[in-house]
Amino acid sequence: MRLDWNEVRAKAAQFSEDWKYATRESADKHSFWNAFFGCLGVDPRTVVKYEQRVANLPANRQGFIDVLIPGKLLIEHKSAGLDLKKASNQAMDYHDWLPELERPRYLLTCDFQRW
Repeated sequence: MRLDWNEVRAKAAQFSEDWKYATRESADKHSFWNAFFGCLGVDPRTVVKYEQRVANLPANRQGFIDVLIPGKLLIEHKSAGLDLKKASNQAMDYHDWLPELERPRYLLTCDFQRW
């Protein structure tokens, strides 16, 4: 559903108020991102992949991308106050090991309070 700028602004203000005290990644991140995408009029069920598995990382590791919109956006989410530089490095590793068609144009890190 396409929203006009005033609707987005109002929804974003409400989102900010609703989530200002969130801190726990594992408990809240999916609800947080569902609400965020709702502010933009996007139904996340139609475009978002949560916990997308990434294999073949260095040292035979695997990981899980918190939020992925293939070809567009990769989000690495952390609990409040954790090091977003480490999250950024993690996101870049995931990016490099995704199949080329799924590699996003944008990387975002978030800890509820900092983007």
